[in-house]
Amino acid sequence: KLTYLPNFVSTADFIPDFNPGQYFLYIGRLSSEKGIFTLIRAFMKIRSKQCDLLIVGDGPIRNELERYAEKDQRIHFTGYLSGNSLKKATQNARAVIVPSEWYENAPLSVLEALSFGKPVLGANIGGIPEMIDEDNIGYLFKSGDVDDLKDKMELMLTMSDKKIILMGKAGRNKVEKEYNPNLHFDGLMKIYKEVVFTT
Repeated sequence: KLTYLPNFVSTADFIPDFNPGQYFLYIGRLSSEKGIFTLIRAFMKIRSKQCDLLIVGDGPIRNELERYAEKDQRIHFTGYLSGNSLKKATQNARAVIVPSEWYENAPLSVLEALSFGKPVLGANIGGIPEMIDEDNIGYLFKSGDVDDLKDKMELMLTMSDKKIILMGKAGRNKVEKEYNPNLHFDGLMKIYKEVVFTT
């Protein structure tokens, strides 16, 4: 038997910045299954020069990605970031994008983005759609679909700052209520008790 227990984060470790920045942000491993080529292709279709794409992380296809994106000066690769550098990169983003093309369970990157008060654009695959309430804290797009992702990114670009701020606050509130350490602990204790009394 399987029991689902969501991940959790301590929001006390994340200082939100609800003001929308001027770039989209990807954070994670640079490998094929993460959908980064789809992300870059979608971004390259956006004509606006008023936004950038920041790709944070490292991995086996980094060089290939950089060569592919080198003609678009709006796309920036930072390499691996941690600590204060990673915090600032997230706080200053307009939205965080999770373009996975494999079955993620419940990515911590989604919870961390929401904790920082940032809307999330997530691929409609695996456990990601269970974490994103559409038009409330972010949007879903078909995994691997360049045009669908482009449309969602353009939606975020044309959206008012007020709407983005409201989405960021709703995301932060969702994490505080549904993905907090106390709730996780209670769920874990419930599972332990059920196992003990049924074996």
